[in-house]
Amino acid sequence: MMPLVSIIIPAYNQAQYVAQTVDSALAQTYPNVEVIVVNDGSTDDTAAILAGYRGRIKCISQANRGLAGARNAGFSVARGEYLLFLDSDDIIPPTKIARHLEWFDQQPDVGVVYSGWQYIDSNGNPLPGETRLRQEGQMLSRLLLSKFYCIPGAAVIKRQILEQAGLFDESLRAEEDTDLWIRAAQAGCKFGYIDELLLHYRLHPASLSAQADHQVKHAFARLDKFFTNDSLTSEIKQLKSQAYSAAHFVAAGRYYRVGNIESGCSHLSQALAIYQPLATDKNKLMQKISSMVLSTKHNDPLAVLDILFSTPDLPPAIKSVQPEASTLVYLVLAADHYFAGQAEQALNLLQRAPLRTAPTTVDWLLDWIASTALTAPAESGCQFIDWISDSLPVDLPTFKGRAYGRYHVASVFLAHQNQQPREMRRHILPAVWGHPAIIKNRGFISVVLRSLFS
Repeated sequence: MMPLVSIIIPAYNQAQYVAQTVDSALAQTYPNVEVIVVNDGSTDDTAAILAGYRGRIKCISQANRGLAGARNAGFSVARGEYLLFLDSDDIIPPTKIARHLEWFDQQPDVGVVYSGWQYIDSNGNPLPGETRLRQEGQMLSRLLLSKFYCIPGAAVIKRQILEQAGLFDESLRAEEDTDLWIRAAQAGCKFGYIDELLLHYRLHPASLSAQADHQVKHAFARLDKFFTNDSLTSEIKQLKSQAYSAAHFVAAGRYYRVGNIESGCSHLSQALAIYQPLATDKNKLMQKISSMVLSTKHNDPLAVLDILFSTPDLPPAIKSVQPEASTLVYLVLAADHYFAGQAEQALNLLQRAPLRTAPTTVDWLLDWIASTALTAPAESGCQFIDWISDSLPVDLPTFKGRAYGRYHVASVFLAHQNQQPREMRRHILPAVWGHPAIIKNRGFISVVLRSLFS
């Protein structure tokens, strides 16, 4: 018999959207699914809407306990071997569960399988910028350093992982999902990835994620709880300052997004003070700042960028990376519009990028193009390299060939990470041809030799 999958939907005052969410859960092509909706103290018409599904779903009504409490309540009655925690304003396509179960069959040692997702607005219209993380394996350090985040609705998790790592922490009224992923990873859970957009994640003014103070408070509570654990290995303990620094960058982004410039600037200063090596590493700092601004990408990131660099008390180290960070923000937004099929908007953003032609700028630009092409939708990565190389607002001789070289180098390392030696071999010669200096890289030579003899 096919294993049972439980889809658990916590609902609090989402009468406008909950029917769409429940309908998408009931429309799964996978034949063995139970849908559980937890009405978490709603005061709108949520209960009346759910009553229309009587006999097709399990419905629990309770006083408000927050997302963590509602998810745990759903788990308490769930019978599934696998579970999906789906927010009550999001939508999954009909093949979601089937695709995840196929992946679990292929990789039985994996405890969580997540997919890419598409942001949508309050009316269900797609927003520019797909999320395809393409990260797999052991994720603990990346979770701690805010380099990986998985929306719960994108993931299906094995019951045994929840029983081993524990349920959602109800003392956290935000960040409870990241806290769970960290505990799962700490318990040895491996993450798998499906490169398909199997979740439509809704952004709208009523989203719980819009509450900056609330989110920031619980983000640091989550870290405090984790790093007071005496059983942590020395390797993980050494990440503490970087983890708190990364959390301050995320907090700064949240505050700039809602126009709280003073708090945003304060968190940037704390991020640099806690992890001082970052202030002298311009490349990493530039990436941190641009990522922080882009975390507001559906709240006018270009306005946030202007506000950020006009802040009087901005730390000097951050001011020093303004040209590079600003360029990267424009490039990422241009790429989002390009992949959304909005060529005119993409070209406009690209032409406005304050791009410099210094060797250091060109170097990180090549790496960014390679990584973006690597995470692009299927078959469009090479088209993207062609488009951006031909459209850049500065003349860079031999740039396209070098960009392809970096792309193939990145493909070699990704294939190695994913244990795909045949895929690695396909990229080795183009990598060396386009980026000859890579043959001096010991790591590259090491993975190439392993692929040849595997």
